[in-house]
Amino acid sequence: MTRKFFVGGNWKMNGDKKMIDGICAFLNQSAGVTDVDVIVAPPALYMTYVKDQLKNSVKVSAQNCYKVPKGAFTGEISPAMLKDLGVEWVILGHSERRHIFGESDQLIAEKTVHALENHVNVIFCIGEKLEEREAGKTKDVNFRQMQALVDKKVDWTNIVIAYEPVWAIGTGKTASPEQAQEVHLWIREFLKDKVSSDVAEKTRIIYGGSVTAENCVDLGKKPDIDGFLVGGHSQVMSSQYINEPVTTGKVILHTTVGDIEIELWTKECPLACRNFIQLCMEKYYDGTIFHRLVKGVDFIIQGGDPTGTGQGGESIYGKPFKDEFHQRLRFNRRGLVGMANAGKDDNGSQFFFTVGNEVRELDKKHTLFGKVVGNTVFNMLKMTEERLKEKKEKKREKKPVETKKLNLLSFGDEAEEDEMEVDQVNKVLNKKGKSAHDVLSDDAKLSKQVAVTADEMADYEPTEDAERDASTVSSIRAKFAAKRKIEEVDDDGKDEDFEKMIDDERRKQERERMCVQEEQSEAMKLYHGLKLKFKSKAKDLVKTKDPNRESQTMSMLERFQKRLAASNQSAILHDKKIVIKEDEEEKPEEKKFGIDLDAEDVAGDDWMVHKFEAEDEDPNVSKAKDANLREESEDWYDIHDPRNKMNQRRRGEV
Repeated sequence: MTRKFFVGGNWKMNGDKKMIDGICAFLNQSAGVTDVDVIVAPPALYMTYVKDQLKNSVKVSAQNCYKVPKGAFTGEISPAMLKDLGVEWVILGHSERRHIFGESDQLIAEKTVHALENHVNVIFCIGEKLEEREAGKTKDVNFRQMQALVDKKVDWTNIVIAYEPVWAIGTGKTASPEQAQEVHLWIREFLKDKVSSDVAEKTRIIYGGSVTAENCVDLGKKPDIDGFLVGGHSQVMSSQYINEPVTTGKVILHTTVGDIEIELWTKECPLACRNFIQLCMEKYYDGTIFHRLVKGVDFIIQGGDPTGTGQGGESIYGKPFKDEFHQRLRFNRRGLVGMANAGKDDNGSQFFFTVGNEVRELDKKHTLFGKVVGNTVFNMLKMTEERLKEKKEKKREKKPVETKKLNLLSFGDEAEEDEMEVDQVNKVLNKKGKSAHDVLSDDAKLSKQVAVTADEMADYEPTEDAERDASTVSSIRAKFAAKRKIEEVDDDGKDEDFEKMIDDERRKQERERMCVQEEQSEAMKLYHGLKLKFKSKAKDLVKTKDPNRESQTMSMLERFQKRLAASNQSAILHDKKIVIKEDEEEKPEEKKFGIDLDAEDVAGDDWMVHKFEAEDEDPNVSKAKDANLREESEDWYDIHDPRNKMNQRRRGEV
């Protein structure tokens, strides 16, 4: 039995009147597809507004309703109200209602029963969370949610089951077609076991969870996936079509995989559309093939060349015509038709279909003049499958194994005997060579003594001539080997290796020159000397975490104290005194800074016996006030802002 395909768009809490007007206009243009049920679920405030704008072929659905006809339930709506507005569908059990608003399986089942009693069709949602899937509870969770509805003994005729894995809703993650098919098959088997085989066969099970224009085709090919419930991406997908201008022409191509309907933008691309239509009317494309398939994430299929090589084809103008670009036409999805060219303004008869995701690199390079519409887009996709099958079959073709059939020759028997003799001789000759001693073991003429003993071989030392010959031979072999390696490298490789050698040599020379310059500088010599001295001292230091660090520090302090005591004793023995010159006038700089800027550094250990003496305090110099002594000091002054309103009132200015 063939179940009718179902596509629903759940707008959730998104959209405004401007967006709704555009989507409704697009849906009305594409309305009329009889073998697909199309439902949109706008926010509750816009349900009547949307219903008034849409054609009857597109139905409106509510996103939620309650289990009673009326009452004190703030914010809720009842199935009776939906029926009064002419709304025929409602979404119940969505994962956001279950996990954000805390609706239980029992409550959702009761709401479903009440909606069906009021003749409102139900999209019944089920699905598992990520942690439940990772724990292997996918089947248990979905069966539990289904069992709550099975227990109510409902009429399944007006129910569509929507499997929406919670981990894939709004995250961009999507269950693979195989994963989705597996769960859909489980649900169908559950209905068969718990309800009946007839219900399991007739009930539509759709998939929802980050459904996009790119993955919906592969999902729709699975036998138990009967449609989609698209969330927020339904507005994004619709906006792509809304932004495009209205088409004003149509052509139907009859291919071996079925008809392909192409709508044309004749106003935006008049040259390309006129060329395409006239070539079709003249039967120019009859018998041509789609000769090129560019496979990948984004790929196209190309045709329109009578020669089938991609090198032929002419336009109706007798020469290539110019490109035509429009700001509202972009290669942003599959099913678009563009002109193939070899460069700017080089359009002829060849065209292509986009069969993958958006191909933005084709924008402003190829004329986009049409789009594939309706279910014929699936016929276009079949062409890619046929092309791939042909390539696989060609790969599977094996080359025949070559065998000699000598019996076909008139002298076949003799040739076969010759072949056998040659094989026997080759087997003999392929063995390791033997000397006369190995073959003629009984010959008396052969000497029994070995020509060279093992001791002589061990004591053998090559002469200078032999060494020279060996070195000459090895050098010649090395040259030949190098020559062979060079010949194997192409010209580009030679140039790259040569340039690399030049760069390496240049960098090496620069490093050597820098080293020479550094060594010639006296400052650098002093720097390197201090650096080496510091490194030599640092090697003897113990690390901070080492337990011996404290003992090392104490020993260093003890050595310093001994040096200090020795310096004091030396000063006392030699009666060293500090001589102060009273007659010499102090320089202004010394009075200003308190130090002699021209004084020389004290050499040796004489600095250890000097005594630091501070100058007397100058009463005319004011010292900085310590903020910590603010409360203790009596002469502390207050800091205030004269512009402050409080201070102005104190002064009587306000």
